[in-house]
Amino acid sequence: MHKPLATRPAKAWHPALGDIGAGGGTLLALVAVAGALVVRGGVYFSQWVPDVFIPLEGVLHIRAGQWPHRDFVTPVGSLWYLIHALLAQIVPLSARLLVGANLLVALVAGGAALIVCVGKMPRALAMLCAFHAGMVALSPRQIGEGISHISNNASYNRHCWALIGVIALAALLPAPGRRRAAIDGAVAGLLIAACFYIKITYAAAGIGFLGLALITARGFAGWRFAGVAGAVAGVVIAVAGLVTGDLPGYLADMRTAVSVLPDSSRLFESSLLLIHALPSLMLVVLVAVVAGARPDRATTLASPGLWAGLLTALAGIVIGIQNHPEPENPLLPLALLIAWIATRARSDGPWRFGARPGLFAIGAALVLSLSVDLLAVGWTMVAPIDTGASTRWMAQTQITDLRIGSGFTGPDLPLRAEIPQSDAQILTRWDEAMAMLRPHLGTRHDAIVLPFIWDNPFPMMLGLPPVRHEVAWWDVTRTFNDRRKPDPRLLLGPVDFVLVSRDYANPRTGEAMWDAYGSTVTRDFRVVDHAPHWDLWARKDCAIRRFC
Repeated sequence: MHKPLATRPAKAWHPALGDIGAGGGTLLALVAVAGALVVRGGVYFSQWVPDVFIPLEGVLHIRAGQWPHRDFVTPVGSLWYLIHALLAQIVPLSARLLVGANLLVALVAGGAALIVCVGKMPRALAMLCAFHAGMVALSPRQIGEGISHISNNASYNRHCWALIGVIALAALLPAPGRRRAAIDGAVAGLLIAACFYIKITYAAAGIGFLGLALITARGFAGWRFAGVAGAVAGVVIAVAGLVTGDLPGYLADMRTAVSVLPDSSRLFESSLLLIHALPSLMLVVLVAVVAGARPDRATTLASPGLWAGLLTALAGIVIGIQNHPEPENPLLPLALLIAWIATRARSDGPWRFGARPGLFAIGAALVLSLSVDLLAVGWTMVAPIDTGASTRWMAQTQITDLRIGSGFTGPDLPLRAEIPQSDAQILTRWDEAMAMLRPHLGTRHDAIVLPFIWDNPFPMMLGLPPVRHEVAWWDVTRTFNDRRKPDPRLLLGPVDFVLVSRDYANPRTGEAMWDAYGSTVTRDFRVVDHAPHWDLWARKDCAIRRFC
């Protein structure tokens, strides 16, 4: 019988009072981190500030009765928008909502990690794993970026990284007993379903971990775990799909994302990330070898624990390549933990090395990973912010809690002086567009405005309705092209004003949108105003809303 590495006998898998108290303290620590992110009166950004309006406008769509995949195009699942929309029922619709949504996912991930880890490792290490899972979801730093590059964007990736880490722990940290296997399976199944409706590619990785468990850490005797996980995931996905009607539109939007991706093979990124990851992969192997070392023999290449850890680290690389290639692997500390525990759980000693030094080293790896995100949180509290005219005007909009960094950490754009290179410069362009729009809107708040830019901040900024049938963000390498795009009649039919920018950041978006819809605009709209960087087109036939 395999003996698990636990702090209590295997049969006593129920959390003790001390576990409950420590777990509660861990979740409160995540709440404290979220508080630190908004303690200075708002949410700090140093790059990619336009992305804040993607989930916020998603909330506006849902409030207007418009559902993802049916009423607007998005490669991200409806659960990501629903998390923000539900939270917006109890907190104001503002930039702080992003931190609140991240905290909600962090608490779910941290709580799930507690359920999975308690009893399989020392209490302090279980709490550290839970805090790590929560911080992956809560950190304002995009994975792979420096501590001063605070974007708060694409949070769906961080949400799924947090959940997939817990799935890996549930799958590859076995514990004896049918009841424990069923609990681990239920947790993994629910999180796989959540990943499916946040970003489907992570759900595929979660299913992969079920198979990985059967050929490594749990062995084929783990069929009960995999069966429960698969059944729970399948039922939840099917029921949610029937209730929401998501699946046909979701799959169609995913097909669009795949078809417009020019570098779907990602061969260049794959080779770079694999080369970068070689030292970490060797470290996982070393940990497994040390964990299984005996006085009379060494760990063999057939060790299930070695492969459980190594394939977890490789899975992190593959997930990164598929979703957002960056030279950082959030699963690496967990791979080290899995390699150590799964190796030692497969059979009894005697061991050449004690358990405590190895677990201490793995704890240090978790702390090192956490330190980068905690430093990023600290940076948001002390970073200098822009207080000039480029950002001061936001106090007269619905978004008053954006804090824009004054340093340059903007996107790497073509070296053209007329293209804004920082968030402050982008906000200056928005101010110019709204100053041009306001006289045409008057006191009306029912005009529909479509800008030919990356996303649409104007409904949030000016209190306007969202654009039905738009793309959540217009990316010519991810979400649309001239062949796969929303129908011009559906998209532009209800629109009152079209804003066309001549030099907005990511100029390919504006140019591609004009190529796709310019003929419709010139036929149905006329230019009614100009600004230094914008043209405003109004519908020729004003019968819809009588703005002309």
